[in-house]
Amino acid sequence: MRQHVPRSTVLGPCIGGVFVLIFLFFGLYSHAQNHAIKPTITNKTQLESGNRNATVFRDSSGKWIVAMDGREGSGIAWIKSIEFDKGVIELDVKGRDLQQQSFVGVAFHGTDTTVYEAVYFRPFNFRAVDSARKHHMVQYIHPPAFDWQVLRQKFPGVYESGIMNPPDPNGWFHAKIIVSSDSIRVFVNHERVPSLVVAPLAAPRIGQIGFWVGNGSEGNFCNLSFLPD
Repeated sequence: MRQHVPRSTVLGPCIGGVFVLIFLFFGLYSHAQNHAIKPTITNKTQLESGNRNATVFRDSSGKWIVAMDGREGSGIAWIKSIEFDKGVIELDVKGRDLQQQSFVGVAFHGTDTTVYEAVYFRPFNFRAVDSARKHHMVQYIHPPAFDWQVLRQKFPGVYESGIMNPPDPNGWFHAKIIVSSDSIRVFVNHERVPSLVVAPLAAPRIGQIGFWVGNGSEGNFCNLSFLPD
């Protein structure tokens, strides 16, 4: 006599297996989403430079360094085939203690070399005694409409700030920028308190990411990574 097996008994292991597969898929997807992307830049052909000559070399410790020369106007070295929307950007930066000749940082959400957002630093102000210069160490901009001159004039003290524990102006320092749809937070050298918190001046969008230097500035960069949100 053929035994009747309830339908739920037959389907139970199958449905359970499906749920296990779904769980594993989304678990792996979530893990991938939480994994930082670290582009390895070993050649200048991986960069698309605007108004700068970018060179790539390996230092004595084995780190790959992107070096940008100094010229009139700002310059960007976009990383080819890489785009960024929201999440966490981290990198190491090195400028110089030269008055008005060291503006170094990172650009993101770029469409070209004139439309982007950027966070940059003024190392020559890291040891400033003057109260005004002490509040001009880190800056957010969104050119061409909102460059630093416009922001300082229309919104004094809002889009630039000091740093609680300023780094060596001639040495490497670490920057972490957390970009969301309603805020941009900047942390220096793993401080727990952000040095700068601003509301972005651009609508949320995906765009290019790259290294940025300001007027007359050269700069060195390494260890760029970003964690998409």
